[in-house]
Amino acid sequence: MSQRQLSLEEIKELLIDPWHILVVDTLSNEMVICTYGKGIYDIVEEIRVDHEIAGLLVKLEEESVIFYDSLDDEALKQKVPTAHFFDLWRESAYGPQPNEAKLKAVELGLA
Repeated sequence: MSQRQLSLEEIKELLIDPWHILVVDTLSNEMVICTYGKGIYDIVEEIRVDHEIAGLLVKLEEESVIFYDSLDDEALKQKVPTAHFFDLWRESAYGPQPNEAKLKAVELGLA
């Protein structure tokens, strides 16, 4: 089955949505959109992004503009063994965001 390729604007919308995260399998680089809430993660859709967007996500994470971490959910690991996720930086969940990163997030529409 063909996977939908997300644009940068679609990635931004996904990251802003408080009920969805972008999950990547670090071994295969496969990506899925997951809903989450109350500690439950459900795969909504398998997607792909081009190399430029994937590189931008990594750069934004390195600059603390967006958040990236591993997921330790046994049910999700059955489908995405080395699950990590990208999300909008949410200070209530992830702690204080550096000021420079906050400014860049606002500039990019990720705040």
